[in-house]
Amino acid sequence: MTIRFVHPTPNGNAGQHLEALLGRGTSSAQLVFCYFRNAGRALLEQHAQLLSQRDSFVVVSCDGATDLDAVEELHRCIPGHVYIHLGWATPEEKGGGSALMHSKMCFVKGTSGYHGLWVGSHNLTANALAGANLEAALVYESNNAEPVFADASTHLAFCRNSAESFDPRRLDFYRSLQAGGTEPIGIRGSILCIHAEDHAALTLPAVVHIRLETAEFDDVTKTDMPVHFFVHPRGALGFNAAITPATRMFAGTVIEENRTEFHPNGGSASVLPHATHWLELRRVPELIAVGVGTSAPVSQAAVRLHEELDPQQFLYSVKQQRIEAEPVAFEGAGQARGEALPAEMRRLFTQDSVEDSRLLFTPRQHVMERARVNVLAGTPVPERFATRLEQPQGFELPRRREARRRERRAVQVEIVRMAPRAKIGSYFFRSRFRLRADDDMIE
Repeated sequence: MTIRFVHPTPNGNAGQHLEALLGRGTSSAQLVFCYFRNAGRALLEQHAQLLSQRDSFVVVSCDGATDLDAVEELHRCIPGHVYIHLGWATPEEKGGGSALMHSKMCFVKGTSGYHGLWVGSHNLTANALAGANLEAALVYESNNAEPVFADASTHLAFCRNSAESFDPRRLDFYRSLQAGGTEPIGIRGSILCIHAEDHAALTLPAVVHIRLETAEFDDVTKTDMPVHFFVHPRGALGFNAAITPATRMFAGTVIEENRTEFHPNGGSASVLPHATHWLELRRVPELIAVGVGTSAPVSQAAVRLHEELDPQQFLYSVKQQRIEAEPVAFEGAGQARGEALPAEMRRLFTQDSVEDSRLLFTPRQHVMERARVNVLAGTPVPERFATRLEQPQGFELPRRREARRRERRAVQVEIVRMAPRAKIGSYFFRSRFRLRADDDMIE
């Protein structure tokens, strides 16, 4: 057996050496490389006939720098022979990310018993193959079945068997995993949410004169602020945690704001003569006929309502920033496996990564994400989320459950109830972003 080092000048062209090795293969080629990009695709497509042999396969990692479009193109060239490794949800090193398939190997078989094995640091990327990176590899060649080749075959088979056959229909799922499953969810944008009880019939178009006996809401009643205005049956607010079928919701905009002569910072009287309704903020906000109210507002605003929408459409968050979902490891029967872990290393992994002093491997394809949404206590929510409000404070969703293959991104929403800043704050507030209740990623 001969062993070559690739190569003494670290910035040399490694691609030509790997191509030469593939050129000697005739019966099979088995490759596992962590990162794969167009340079690797161009190289491997030249050996499509070899890679289409029954025992040939290519395994690449879904993580990091891998170009999933390049993987899809290679799949079209050698369908059924491309595998994508999704890595694991656990183990996860504290501050270092989750475990992944990080091998870089190529094993070919040729005529006259030829065996060639490449083991190195190179990924199938332009930086690695063209010599831009500092990389190194060892090439083992022999016309005999050496033990090192049997060991390599075992490793290659494990990489393939712990991966999945690339499926272009799951490309969006691969992309979500590649992104780390932490990209923000929801719709960004401030919106004034108002919940009121119906004391006067409302038809569109309508202009509602909001009469505030406090200056606490001056920052949310600015002109041009979008508005979602909920109208509930009398007596509903404070008793129903969920938005009922009798609730209506209207979209509109703040078209005028005014500080009256009673404002602590000074102002002037204004009657907002175009109003079709008044909104009095008593124990709960009440939509009433013009002229019926008795309040002496210090601040007021006019909202034009122009469209009726589905009241079950959104879950509104009052958090300052948009939600980022976090991956949660879910263990399924027969899916997780444990490996011995040295005692001195246990503290370096997250709690979910270690079970009974063993390192726990949980497939990423069975991972759901979890996101916490901050909702004001007392604010009615879409019926879909009402049961989440019934959980006691401090309740946490289970961190493991029976796993299932996921064809798409899935986020489990946990609702955190927050105390409003004012007595009626649960019914009159600004939302920073919102979730669509019918979003199929939300579970």
